[in-house]
Amino acid sequence: FWSDIAAWQYTTLLFVGSVRGVEETDSDLGSSILVGNHSSRVVALECMSKRCRRCKLGLVHEAKLCPKNYTGSSKGMEAVGALRNIRKIWERGDSYVGTYVMDDDSLTKAVLQHPKPVDPSAKKKKGKIKKDTGLLPSYHPVIKFIADKNHRVGKFANKIFELSALPRSQTSCTKADAERLKQNFAYFIHMYHGETFKKFQWHAKAVMEHHFNHEFCDERCPAKKWKKEDKIRKQLRYRSKEVDAKFYNQLLTIFDAFTTLEALRELYHNVHSNKCESMNGFITNFVPTDKDFCRTIANKARTLMAIGIDSVGYEDYFASSLRARLGRTLYHHTPPPKC
Repeated sequence: FWSDIAAWQYTTLLFVGSVRGVEETDSDLGSSILVGNHSSRVVALECMSKRCRRCKLGLVHEAKLCPKNYTGSSKGMEAVGALRNIRKIWERGDSYVGTYVMDDDSLTKAVLQHPKPVDPSAKKKKGKIKKDTGLLPSYHPVIKFIADKNHRVGKFANKIFELSALPRSQTSCTKADAERLKQNFAYFIHMYHGETFKKFQWHAKAVMEHHFNHEFCDERCPAKKWKKEDKIRKQLRYRSKEVDAKFYNQLLTIFDAFTTLEALRELYHNVHSNKCESMNGFITNFVPTDKDFCRTIANKARTLMAIGIDSVGYEDYFASSLRARLGRTLYHHTPPPKC
């Protein structure tokens, strides 16, 4: 599964980051995974822990049996894990991470930047010099960041649902409006990434305008095929810019924040994060979130088993393990009896 790194010097990687524990900000355990876009396989893993049972008891043990390899805050565990994985790939000498698909985690993005020279003129309001958090080696190529589409849809929908939760005296937005707008936004970013960026920008306007009129809709919109007698009856399903002017202006404020030129460029790609979500759920079967594995290497062992099974399948994974232990060939069928 290293094929997409060895064969492609400029490779796109998806990122899966999770801090496993009861509370994310208080967890002593974390696992960071990089998934290759071309192979849909895990290409780097970093298991981190802030505790070790043997170290606490003062027992002498080998370094490979000590899970404690992180001393920072739980909040920064995801960013540090991503940085370590990127360094691992770079140190192989035949590849590097060129494009990084991630959610809107500002800390991870700040850490995966090149260190900048200190500028004494750049100060905060309190008079302190702004701290540079970039830890990416200066000899590593600059990483291009693009957005996780599923996560961006969720962020957009949260804003609309927050608006729908307000009293009717403040807005006319309902949960039905929020559901439809969320669906419009999801369809838009998954359907039109193959068009030119100019057309992609044009179709972005239809996300909100389709809810009020159909000026920016294409031929896929059923409203384009309405007859005169259908418009009066079917238009009742949609909002009106005149009657719902207040709701339209409220929605326009939210919509403009998610469709800026920079935001649209981050969404203009054909990469999805379904494999990442799948891996998170699959690993949880081996590393339950309601149990703590931070004091031993059990977290790493269980995570490696999950990744191995995902890479080659149950049969090949366990058959190769038994073959190595028994020192003999395993048959997939019952061999004929010897006469």
